[in-house]
Amino acid sequence: MSNTKKIFKSTIIYFLGNILSKIILFFMLPLYTKYIPAGDMGYYDSAIAIVTFFASVLFLDIGSGIMRFMFEKKTLNDKRYAIYSGLGIFIISLSLYVLVAIIGGLAFEFEYFIWIALYGFFLCLNNVYGHVTRGYGANTLYAVSGIVSTVVNVGCNLFFILALGWDYKALYISQCISMLVHIIILELKCKLIFNFNLKYFDKDLFKKMLRFSLPLCVNSVAFWFLSSANKIIVTTVLGAEYNGYLAIVNKFTSILYFVSSCFQLAWQELVYSRDNGLKQSTGEFYSKAFDLYLRILLVGLFLLIPLIKIGLAIYPNFIDVQYNDSIILIPLALAGTVMAILSSFLGSVFGGIKQNNFIFVSTLLGAIVNLGVIFALINIIGVMAANIAFCAGFTATVLMRTLILKRKINMKVKYWYFAIAIPLLIAIIYVFNLNWFYNLLTFAVIAALGGLVLKPELTVLYHKVKSRLKQGK
Repeated sequence: MSNTKKIFKSTIIYFLGNILSKIILFFMLPLYTKYIPAGDMGYYDSAIAIVTFFASVLFLDIGSGIMRFMFEKKTLNDKRYAIYSGLGIFIISLSLYVLVAIIGGLAFEFEYFIWIALYGFFLCLNNVYGHVTRGYGANTLYAVSGIVSTVVNVGCNLFFILALGWDYKALYISQCISMLVHIIILELKCKLIFNFNLKYFDKDLFKKMLRFSLPLCVNSVAFWFLSSANKIIVTTVLGAEYNGYLAIVNKFTSILYFVSSCFQLAWQELVYSRDNGLKQSTGEFYSKAFDLYLRILLVGLFLLIPLIKIGLAIYPNFIDVQYNDSIILIPLALAGTVMAILSSFLGSVFGGIKQNNFIFVSTLLGAIVNLGVIFALINIIGVMAANIAFCAGFTATVLMRTLILKRKINMKVKYWYFAIAIPLLIAIIYVFNLNWFYNLLTFAVIAALGGLVLKPELTVLYHKVKSRLKQGK
């Protein structure tokens, strides 16, 4: 199967799985905003940010490392060596995680601490199972199991909040149950527990995977300060209620994330499995991919902003009145999300060419920019500073990564795209604050311009679909 067909097939599978999962969760917003106060939502989001930090650091993102080495193995038996050598790292990390959890529970008073700690554990275990499943090539199962776990999550939330009248602890417990269901389903395929055997532990491979994953661990620290530290800062400086606004806004950014993640998951598999090297053909391959990805994301961003405003005008009760102050935060949050997605895309390129050390350096720069901006602005403009800092931080990361890849593999980036995009974004944000009619006009204009920007790709797609329909006849 060609690279193009392979990535297209994987993208479709992930899309079908992700779109159903994310749409279901997105339409839970009316429930969350009606029954969970902004302060509780903010506290919940802050707690998740903290436990995610410790979990991602202590577990070294070992799931990604396992999948990376699984793709280097050709036989099923060889893949098991990669899996169980990686699980050796996971078990050591789990011991450290339990120790940190016990100390944290004794030293600090966190409401629903047990469920927070369990969330972190299931999050990491779920991550390992997901990467192993993809390493086996069982993409359809990965997507379908995601849908099942989402349905379980929603069902539990509806039962706990509406039937039992629970507060935000329902969010923790529902997440834990849904991840456990996901893990059980994937265990039926992967049989990590059923096939466990110490003979598959390879000491040398263990060391190689540790060397591969340690930079990812350090990068996780920098990435957290780039992507999640703002939640803690907002909660501390302004109050949990304002972080609750950010938490709801992030539900809208998930629209961009789920579309991109379908491509990103398939893209990561292609990058890890192809023969990468510091050569000209590698640079050309990534230059074309980044150019297309950037154009699609920018067009999608400029269409989504007015579309959300139109949707909120049609369904004014979609967000409860207590969260009305969060609406103004949406456009910049979406813009920052685009930069975060581009950063992730470029990060996978470094992973593909095995230059992970540059991931950390660029992420660290972004984290420094993010923290500098939010501390400079938060007492001046309030919660909006979080989105501005988030956007600035990821922009710095993207800029540095593209410059490094230019030097390493001669990857070319058309920076003039951003020169056009910035004033256009400012204009669209201004229109966003007007009524739905002006946003409808903006949507129509952007749709027409987007058609021109993506005309070559849309033309090729049109002819391929037309050809397939003729063959079907």
